[in-house]
This record gives sequence, C-alpha cells and structure tokens, in this order.
Amino acid sequence: MDSPNINKTNHHQLPIKEQKDITITVGNGNLALKSSNTATNFGKTKETKINLILDLDGEGNFKGDIPLPYFKHLLETLIFYASFNLDIYGEGDIDIDPHHLIEDIGLTLGMALRSALSSN
Repeated sequence: MDSPNINKTNHHQLPIKEQKDITITVGNGNLALKSSNTATNFGKTKETKINLILDLDGEGNFKGDIPLPYFKHLLETLIFYASFNLDIYGEGDIDIDPHHLIEDIGLTLGMALRSALSSN
C-alpha cells in the first residue's frame, strides 16, 4: 500500500526555512544547534508557544512543563527509553482544542530531531 502524499515541510501552513548553518525557522521561532547533537527551539503560533532543548547524547532526563498530563507522560517515556535529554515548555489553547499543542510540539520536536540527526 502506497503512503499518502503528505507535504512534510509545511503541514499546517507554518513557514519553514532551512538555511546553510542548520537554522530552521518555525513560525516566529528559531531552531539552532548548540552542538552536533543538541538543538534549541522556540516556536510560536496563534494557538501555542513552545520552548525546547533536545540533547541526543543524554541520559534519559526529561524536564517539562506541559498542561496535558498524559501527553507529558508519553514524551517522558519516549525520552527515557531513547536516552535523550529534553527540557520543554509548552502552552496553548487547550481549553479550546488540545490537539494544537500536541501537534505543534510534535512538529517542533520532530524538526529538532531531524536537524540534530542530519548534522552528524
């Protein structure tokens, strides 16, 4: 079965720009690598605000402030078993629709992971 043709670079109209120095802009935020395996990101949309630091050479440490306990638990479990370190802060319009925050964290974290992996 063929997978659907999905535009992975601009799924929900956030402007994404890759530059030579491995800086990625998401919405009004910038993703910049601190080292070959660490990425820092700040992303802001109309619905959400996300700050994160991802270290692929970590020890499974998670520090997070996310207002969705079950989603926070899922991220914590992923980070622990992947032996990454993640420091993340996320806020959004969860009283209207929590999927905005979940989706934007997934987008921001995925871009940080992709960028850190592609720099090796």
